Amino acid sequence: MTPEPPGRGGIFMMVSEQRKCMATDVSHTGAGTGMPSADIVGGAVIAVLGIVHLFAVQLGGFIGYAALLVGWPLIGGTVAARLAVPGNERVVGVLAGAFGALATGIVILFTGYLGMWSGFITSGFGVTLWPVTFGMLLMFLVAWSVFGLVGAEISVRYAA
Repeated sequence: MTPEPPGRGGIFMMVSEQRKCMATDVSHTGAGTGMPSADIVGGAVIAVLGIVHLFAVQLGGFIGYAALLVGWPLIGGTVAARLAVPGNERVVGVLAGAFGALATGIVILFTGYLGMWSGFITSGFGVTLWPVTFGMLLMFLVAWSVFGLVGAEISVRYAA
């Protein structure tokens, strides 16, 4: 705060703008290759496998739920870890599971809005749009992120 200017009452503040420039050294790995990041690729693998499972294969029972909640994120987490920068494999596995869950949740929302849910969804989860969509999204976010991490951990531990 500066003192008030002469001839005026009240408090006067002076604001000055300072411009500072700083040079930083930034390196980008894989820049310009056009390939998406490892977590997006792993998430796409999980989402495609999950969507095919939900709408085409519709395998039910214990085997169906185990494949949906454990098998597909293990595969996607492993793919993401193999494509990741060394040292980031576990984070990329978790993000792959989250991205896969979000993509699948969006597909479930739109197909439910259009009335195109498969028998696997309606018999196993219900027919009400919002509770089923958010319930499945929450279930996929938790399970696919955890098992995406497990898939990445397996990939890191047993890498050749």
